[in-house]
Parts: sequence; structure tokens; C-alpha cells
Amino acid sequence: MMKHLLRNRFKHVTFKNRMMSILIVSSLIPFVCLGVVSFYTIDSIMTNKVESSVQSGLKQEVLAMENTLNNLNHVSQQLAFGGGTNRLLEQLYHETDPYEILRLRNEIKSELNVLTFSNPNVGLTMYYYPDTDKYDFENFFVRDSRFEPDELPVMAVYPEITYFGPHLSKNRAINQLVFSTMRKVNLP
Repeated sequence: MMKHLLRNRFKHVTFKNRMMSILIVSSLIPFVCLGVVSFYTIDSIMTNKVESSVQSGLKQEVLAMENTLNNLNHVSQQLAFGGGTNRLLEQLYHETDPYEILRLRNEIKSELNVLTFSNPNVGLTMYYYPDTDKYDFENFFVRDSRFEPDELPVMAVYPEITYFGPHLSKNRAINQLVFSTMRKVNLP
């Protein structure tokens, strides 16, 4: 029955209309196929570009983070093992003359200024005394009157140094996330 119905239907279609139908279908099929292949090719290229762009961005961020941590490590080493500053701190600890105390404090601040200006990517630097919970020789104003390193997120702990993960800067002038380090200074 179906065969009979189709035959009757196509008997009334002229040869010209059949040729036009074949021409239209044979013209559209390559364009549709080309469109589908082009779409998938462009989609694949864009996906690869986006993925490689994200990978490149992540690599740059990792390098920047490594540089930041290296700078923090370098500055903390200079604060902890710098002979001049530590010698001055030791003299200051034993000094009783107010004039000498003021002179030593100014000399320590001067050395710390040289250190911080030679490392512009490092922000707030200071000496922290855990036994009294006080800090001294800060190069910027500290955000809170109390500095509590126990509240900072610990990233890694080593015997002489602790790295703190991203946290709000303790520098009152800066409202952004920063990394911090704390290194033990051994004075005689």
C-alpha cells in the first residue's frame, strides 16, 4: 500500500520539479556538511586556545607566587642573619643610656629602610617578640594594635621559618591579600 501511495504521488510530479528537487538537495548537503565540520573545528580550536590560555595564566601565577615567596625568604634571611642589624639589636637590648638607645634605634631603622627599599615587592616588615606579643621597627603602620600571628593561615612550617598563606595585609594602608613569613632571629 505504501509503495502504491508513493508511486501515485510521484507520478504527478513533473520531470522539471524532480530535477529541481535533486539539484537543491545535492547543493544543500555539501553546505550542511561543511557547516557541521566547520562548527566542530572552530569549537575545537577555541577550546584548545582557551585551555592553553588558562594554563599559561596559571604558570605565570605560579612563577609570580614563587618569586614572592623567594623575596620574602630573602628579606627574612637578611633580617635574621644580617650581621649589622642583629649586632645593633643586641647593643640596644643591653643599652641604658637614652641617647644611645635613640641613636641605635635610628640606625636600625635606617638599615631596615635600605633593606625594604631594595625589595619593593615586600611590604610590611617588623621584628616581633612572641614572649611579650609586641612588635618593633615596623616600616608601615600595623592594622591592629595587637599583632597575633597565630590567627594567620599557616602554609608551611620549618624549624626556623613559618610561611603564612593568603590573608588580609597587616599594613593599614593596603587592603589586599598577601603572603607572610616569620623567621626566628637568634641573638647571643
